Amino acid sequence: MVTYPHLLLNFKLYAGTAGEDGLALARTGERVAAAADRTVAAAPQTPDLRLIAERTALSVGAQSVDAFDPGRGNGRISLEAVAAGADVVGDGTRLLVGGGISTSEDVRRAFELGADVVGASSAFLEADDRRAWLADATAAMAT
Repeated sequence: MVTYPHLLLNFKLYAGTAGEDGLALARTGERVAAAADRTVAAAPQTPDLRLIAERTALSVGAQSVDAFDPGRGNGRISLEAVAAGADVVGDGTRLLVGGGISTSEDVRRAFELGADVVGASSAFLEADDRRAWLADATAAMAT
């Protein structure tokens, strides 16, 4: 079940975010969130949705889903497939900021402006110390 507010870590397609590396990254998010008493969720690469959902306590969501009628076709991701392995974010969620989050001050300000979810990816994944970046970001979240 998704808890709000939360910081959503979007793994995108960065190196070091797939398979066991992605699981280790998610576990870092899990540990930092627990230490800060904040909620962190993950949007891993699609093949890792179930792995991370089953092996961590994080809420897990898909990076994208394709809207289409079931039936013939391939190369797309159905909502049903995602729902089988991840949480689905509801329509009422206020994701005011998904891009441009670079610092903990950006995180703080986005939550002050009323966001339910703040997405973080590039700044987090390109940080020299991902754990430290995440610790700063979770400390900046509204309580």
